[in-house]
Amino acid sequence: MVPMKDVAILHLEDSALDAELVAEHLRADGIDAAIERVWSRGAYVGALAARPFALILADHQLPEFDGDSALAIARETVPATPFIFVSGTLGEDVAVEALKHGATDYVVKRRLERLPRVVRRALAEAAQRVENARVERDLREGEARLRALTDQLPGGMVYQLATSRDGGTRRFLHLSNSYERMTGVPVADVLADPAIAYSRILPEDRPVFAAAEDEALATLSPFDVQARFVRTDGAVCWYRTISTPRVQPDGSLVWDGIQIDISDHKRIEAALAAREARLRFALKAGRLAEASFQIGSEDFSHSEAFPNLFGYPAGTRLTLEQVRAGYHPDDVERIMAERAAILAGGQRFFELEHRVVWPDGSVHWLYGRGEVERDEAGRPIALAAVYLDNSEKKAVEQALRTVNERLEQLVADRTAALAASEARLRSILATSYQYQGLLALDGTVLFCNDTALSAIGLPADAVVDLPFWETPWFIGTEGMPAIIRAMVREAALGTAGRRELRLNLAAGWRWLDFSMRPIRGADGTVTGIVPEAVDITERRQAEEALRQSQKLEAIGQLTGGVAHDFNNLLTPIIGSLDLMHRQKLGGERHRRLIEGALQSAERARTLVQRLLAFARRQPLQPVPVDLDMLIRDMAGLIQSTTGPRIAVTVAVAPGLPPALADANQVEMAILNLSVNARDAMPDGGRLTISADAVAVDGEAPAGLTPGRYVRVSVADTGHGMDAETLARAIEPFFSTKGVGKGTGLGLSMVHGLASQLGGALQIASKPGLGTDATLWLPVSAKPVDRPGEQEPAVAIAAAGRALVVDDEALVRATTSDMLADLGYQVTEAESAEAALVLLDGDGADFDLLVTDHLMSGMSGAELARIAGERWPKMRVLLVSGYADAGDLDTALPTLSKPFRHAQLAASLDDLRGA
Repeated sequence: MVPMKDVAILHLEDSALDAELVAEHLRADGIDAAIERVWSRGAYVGALAARPFALILADHQLPEFDGDSALAIARETVPATPFIFVSGTLGEDVAVEALKHGATDYVVKRRLERLPRVVRRALAEAAQRVENARVERDLREGEARLRALTDQLPGGMVYQLATSRDGGTRRFLHLSNSYERMTGVPVADVLADPAIAYSRILPEDRPVFAAAEDEALATLSPFDVQARFVRTDGAVCWYRTISTPRVQPDGSLVWDGIQIDISDHKRIEAALAAREARLRFALKAGRLAEASFQIGSEDFSHSEAFPNLFGYPAGTRLTLEQVRAGYHPDDVERIMAERAAILAGGQRFFELEHRVVWPDGSVHWLYGRGEVERDEAGRPIALAAVYLDNSEKKAVEQALRTVNERLEQLVADRTAALAASEARLRSILATSYQYQGLLALDGTVLFCNDTALSAIGLPADAVVDLPFWETPWFIGTEGMPAIIRAMVREAALGTAGRRELRLNLAAGWRWLDFSMRPIRGADGTVTGIVPEAVDITERRQAEEALRQSQKLEAIGQLTGGVAHDFNNLLTPIIGSLDLMHRQKLGGERHRRLIEGALQSAERARTLVQRLLAFARRQPLQPVPVDLDMLIRDMAGLIQSTTGPRIAVTVAVAPGLPPALADANQVEMAILNLSVNARDAMPDGGRLTISADAVAVDGEAPAGLTPGRYVRVSVADTGHGMDAETLARAIEPFFSTKGVGKGTGLGLSMVHGLASQLGGALQIASKPGLGTDATLWLPVSAKPVDRPGEQEPAVAIAAAGRALVVDDEALVRATTSDMLADLGYQVTEAESAEAALVLLDGDGADFDLLVTDHLMSGMSGAELARIAGERWPKMRVLLVSGYADAGDLDTALPTLSKPFRHAQLAASLDDLRGA
């Protein structure tokens, strides 16, 4: 949101309150506007005549005036000023007519949040129109001046060349008269045949010129190339050509170019390079000796002082053979090897140090530093260097080495005993797995072991002799140096200390069990301080992960319990409404009310299923799922969850086949991925949810088996993940959101869901480029079952006797009514124990047992097991608010609460078919 200052706005509005609301919305968006409000025709016309305005805002209907008239006046008097309707009564048809008559845009008052964006766009477009007009005017004037000047250029020429898009067809639109002075070729000849201009390029330079032109043609970018041209008199000149392509409406190109004669510049450049080289050598040499030679010709030259270095008088002319003869015999092989390496290595500068033997037999040291001159291909063509007699320095160095060796021996002898004792102590500390060190009483670091140094990634030299609290272990953590300094003070006084510290180290934030204890001498006085620490980060993380897991389990149990109770409440509601709907009770109005109540109850059931999915109290039930409908139904939920700063886009491929999945679990997975995307875009962004079908063959992504899959992608424009974070993204309890902002279980649960369904989770991400999480689900071989489209179940005549068991009276009564409607004679029992009493009395007379699962006392699953053993011919249907896996026999036919009449009838049909 870019701030805008001093925007002059004329606002035609009779309501002061509405005008203030408009101003407030503009200010909130950073538009600092000077708004003049008018509400009559006379004031409006007077304001337009008095001063210019950047923008006009107008209500459509006013007591003494109207927006359409205001628009007509504005288009006549100030046609360039944007005009925006801001009205509460403006309909679509009226708005379209207003736009046709010149209005820039319109905003309804109930949606003023759009106004700042519309105002910014209108102002930007108006400014662009003004700028375009100015540029067009400047271009016309500049073109006239340019044409007058180009013919007068003394050392260059200007041209315009028209080409096809592929560069195959060429035609000069303009060529200044100075071209003939530069090349000797008449301008008329080149205008008639453009190939003449290209033929003047020196053959060796044509590839360079063509490559620059081809690159500019491919990228539609300017090119700048230097090449040699041959004049008609045979002279070769250097020309610099600069040209920029412009795309024409028909796709062809016009190249605006200039060609400058840079021959003099090239000659001066070469002369300056040679002079600068000599000057550079002279400045480097100073009072030193200089020598150079050409590699190919062996042409050798040197300064006047150079012979002194080899024992000859100054001014003597030495040959290269004399110089080489002066090399010390023991150094000749090394000198030649170093010289060969210098020439072959490609480096520009080199150093040499070797001995020479003077004619009087004395040996001297020479030091040289030089430069290799190479041609354009990188081949060495010359060597140049400056030299000095280094004999005195070598003698001093040798004397110093002798003195140092004597001193080092004395120090070594006197400190041998101390070193041995210190070595034993250092060995003990260095091999410890703990962070350990040794401090002086003032806190200066004397020693620290490798374990401690590994935490900061630095060598010992970086911390030794520093105050302990100023070392990298502590300075990266706010407030920590003061804490450590206080602990050092206490330890120096003889008091040990211990505490857990959270430190910002090289590997990130780490938890340490840190202690500091004093070391006492034989007389009991404190002689030093030993700091120690153990990294307990993994232990703290494990403890936090356990707490998060326990928290999630508690939330899941609570959510599952609430959802179970809701299912018990919804069962009689949905069942009763369904029966009333089937029996077509009441008139048309009553039936609409019943259908509306049923739809609301079905939505409540969907919400409960989502709660159960969140609580993980609902078993995975892979069925054909319409992901197109599922994703579109979730769009509103996702938009409300991600917030207004994130734009949510849904893109589902047409004809998307059904996926074999659990709809509730897939909803939770998509919601989880969307929340992760929201957290990755704290400043807003774009979230895209897409789905399509793909066939996976031999090279299957994410380890999938070959087959057809539905691919659901949740992509964001957030901060993304680096390779290390991406590799750990699906690990349980791994999170980058910090304590209290994430459990680290979301992606792990989505990955587990995809694996259970025979699919996969694939994540692609790069820092700064967002994240794309793709859920692969197998395509279902069966179509989607749409309960709402099924025919109502037909009552079954003389179906038999049924025993209904449920501890909820309303659920029991509704289930009994549905069974009675299906033709059963129904007996009710409020518990499993009461049902057994009835069954023991006349169990052989019951054809069907319908029992709730979770009841006080004996569970429905246990009742079903006993009934199956004693009365094997009796069919059993288990009804459950949720399945918690524990004692539920997955082989038993099960019906989930709440259920409708048709679902109950279908389950009974399945029982009879079995």
